[in-house]
Amino acid sequence: MPPGRQRLRDLFRTRKALFLLLLFVAGCAVNPVTEKEELMLISEAQEVALGEENYPITTQINGGLFQDDQLQGYVNTVGQRIASFSHRPHLRYEFNVVNSSEVNAYALPGGKISITRGLLTLLESEDQLAAVLGHEVGHVAARHSAAQISRTLLAQTIIAGVGAAMAGRDARSRDLYYLGSSFAATLLLLKYSRDQERQADLLGLEYMTRAGYNPVAMLQVMEILQRTAKRKPSRLEALFQSHPLTEERIERIRAELDKGTYPTTLPFKVRDFAEKTAHLKSLKEAYMHFDRGDRLMEKGDYRGAEGEYRRAIDLADDQSVFYGGLAWALMRQGRLVEADISIRKALRLYPDLFSNRYLAGLIAFRKGDYFRAIRHLRVADRLIPDVPQVKFYLGRSYEITGNYREAVRNYREVIRLAPESPEAAEARRRLRAMGVSP
Repeated sequence: MPPGRQRLRDLFRTRKALFLLLLFVAGCAVNPVTEKEELMLISEAQEVALGEENYPITTQINGGLFQDDQLQGYVNTVGQRIASFSHRPHLRYEFNVVNSSEVNAYALPGGKISITRGLLTLLESEDQLAAVLGHEVGHVAARHSAAQISRTLLAQTIIAGVGAAMAGRDARSRDLYYLGSSFAATLLLLKYSRDQERQADLLGLEYMTRAGYNPVAMLQVMEILQRTAKRKPSRLEALFQSHPLTEERIERIRAELDKGTYPTTLPFKVRDFAEKTAHLKSLKEAYMHFDRGDRLMEKGDYRGAEGEYRRAIDLADDQSVFYGGLAWALMRQGRLVEADISIRKALRLYPDLFSNRYLAGLIAFRKGDYFRAIRHLRVADRLIPDVPQVKFYLGRSYEITGNYREAVRNYREVIRLAPESPEAAEARRRLRAMGVSP
């Protein structure tokens, strides 16, 4: 375990008031933006380590990478330009597009930043993309995530195992799973204060303007989000959870622009943006059917979901998640052979997506192909460690194939990660049947 993460775990478990007091006294640092001292229990090295360790996991939690290398490179280039004008240009920034229909963008400590397909689809210019990324860079530059973690540590309310709060994200609410001791889920659930949001807005304005973008785009993004919220409020739940959009924030940005200190007459960069996002936006209707399929799956209408996933595939047959969704719907109907065909197609398109590997392992297990189940589940366990359901089916597969040592190890992991879950109860029963203590 990386030392930064181990230290944080130790902090989580510490409950001695004296130790917390000592941390408070010693844990102050100068904010790189305000140049004022503030509570900070995490060093910059730990902040960077947290981001680097958890970025691949948060990417998986949010649907994996959107499969378009040209678009990924374009977004990263825009983000890197913005970051070079920030108060912390020395950090190893990374920017990606995650394949989630949610309207969201988020930053991890140390400069790891993601924007969702759902939000990017709504944008109309590179300037608006720069505004979104500039806002997130502002959070990183002002160390907002590190400050929130520090405050939570001091209050002793952070939970090392936050799995239930993230239930169903990757499996799209079709199979409950937990993220166990993964700190990535905690990072995604952090909420910024309104003061932090206002500061990130102003920093975003500053950075994007210095990078040559029209700052009016920041106001345009806010207005796009407001209009979308009135039409589809559920689509903005993720964004509003961590980035509360208020009329006061919008008016503050408008007031800043009205001061005349920003170059609001710069031409908007539309052509390159339209070219680079053309493929993404061409998939809008297909993903509309995919999202409908997900909602029907949540209601238990597996036949209806199957139809929506097939419509999505008819419109775009190169999207791995469409075949993954179809495989879930078919498996729920007990049509394992068809489900296996569909998940194999999903894996060919995106072999390193957690939900694909987990489902492939589950289908193989139900078909009685336990060695194949083990192969897929081991990859899933690497992509998102400490998922109890993955550990449980690994345990069952190892037990059935006679590898009792690995079966015992995985069953015990299930009990450690989610002691009150149905999987833990069954793991205890299996261990007792094997004559081993839980």
